[in-house]
Formats: sequence, structure tokens, C-alpha cells
Amino acid sequence: TQCLLKLPNQYDPLKSYPLLIGLHGNGGNAADFIKLSKGFSKRDFIYACPEGPYQYRNRKGRFVGAYSWLLHVRDRSVWEKGDPLIEIYILNLIKDIKQRYRISKTYLFGFSAGASTACVVGIKHWKQIDGVICVAGILPIYQNYSVFTEGHIRRGNRLPVLMIYGRSDLLVSLKRGQQI
Repeated sequence: TQCLLKLPNQYDPLKSYPLLIGLHGNGGNAADFIKLSKGFSKRDFIYACPEGPYQYRNRKGRFVGAYSWLLHVRDRSVWEKGDPLIEIYILNLIKDIKQRYRISKTYLFGFSAGASTACVVGIKHWKQIDGVICVAGILPIYQNYSVFTEGHIRRGNRLPVLMIYGRSDLLVSLKRGQQI
């Protein structure tokens, strides 16, 4: 998997910068998500976009150059093994970037499935993350099983989390967003 990185407009290697890790949605990729940096009028932070490690396949089962943070299988025992690896992947990425650059704070930013992943990683590892921005994502609490539980939410309740939902979202309604 790849990770694309955008440095601040006036990057100074002697200065510390906030790190924003951008997690694309289900069926997205790092190349498309890094393009969001063009919309930041003043980018005084390091923006990193890793690619989800799981290939996303279309309905015919063909790989379409897109990736996911989620394993698309019904067997929950596979989730129990795979989901913690995503956490390790993101935490290792943060550690690697901190070894190469001066980082003042670390934030996770995710869209859709990337937002769910950002919530899980941020809240479970709240001592290592300074804030989370979630756009159109859900908290992945499943019936009878989850890598993310109410206990994680209680322990990580000090972490600032901004959750954003749109009125016209077809997958996560505004009402569902307000419940989350």
C-alpha cells in the first residue's frame, strides 16, 4: 500500500507542524484523497493520505484501482483478525512520519468508511491522537461483536471529535448522524 504526503506551502525542516492523516472512503484511493489539499487555502500542516490495505472489487469481482479500510466478508472472525491490523498500520504510519518530520500534534480525518476507521483508531488510541474529523461516517459498533465498544468510547471521551453529516447523504442520513 502507498501513502502520499503533502508538506506545508512554506515548509521549514526546523519547524514543527501538525500532522493530518486523511483516510479515504470505501472504494477510494490515496491519489484521489490527497487532491483535497488543493482546497486548503493555507496549508500549514503535513497532510498524509495512506491507502486502505484491502482491494475494493466491483460487483463483478474485478479490482478497479480502489481500496477499502474494511474487509468485505461476512465471517466476523476475519474482522477480529483484520481490524486490529488497520489500527497497527495507521499507528505505524504516524510513528514513521514522526521519525522523519517534526510533528506538534496528530489528527485523523476520514470520509465515510475512512471516518469510521478514524473514529476507531482515534478513540481507542486517544493518548496518541489529538483530534478526529469524521465526514459521513458511522461508529462501527456491531451486534454482539466489535473491535470498538462502549468501553472504548468511555475511556477515549477526552478526545475532540468533529462529526459532519450532510442533509442529502443517501448512505448516512442526517438523523442517523445525529444519533451517532
